Amino acid sequence: MNLISRYGVFKYTKIVVFVFFVCLQVAHAQTIYVPDDYSKIQWAVANATVGDVVIVRDGTYIENVVINVSITLSSENGSSNCTIRALNTASPVISVLANDVQIIGFTIEGTQTGVAGISVTGDNCYISENLITDNGRGVYLSQSSGNSITMS
Repeated sequence: MNLISRYGVFKYTKIVVFVFFVCLQVAHAQTIYVPDDYSKIQWAVANATVGDVVIVRDGTYIENVVINVSITLSSENGSSNCTIRALNTASPVISVLANDVQIIGFTIEGTQTGVAGISVTGDNCYISENLITDNGRGVYLSQSSGNSITMS
């Protein structure tokens, strides 16, 4: 008995469509490199879509980054080689507004008194292997849950 006669054309079509969309989502995730693809981290993040990985090459980047999509933001070679310093010291160096964001391997520095190096309002975010120094606060969590902060 073949698949179509056993389950009917409608059920078979639903399975094919489901598999197609699953594959499309997996195939869509890409890796974006800073400064290769975009010269600023914020530009790379602004052009990223859900599931993308933004890799930041070694260097010092002077900017404030707002993440509003579920991505991974990672340095290429760890916090001793990659620094993000606040351009606007009155704003967090990194503001996480989305759920399921990962931030890995940066030195985060340069905010004024009372301002966090990393501010998180998203849920289920993962912040790891960061050196957060010379900020008014380290990591600030607000209206969020399920977040993990390790070795930061």
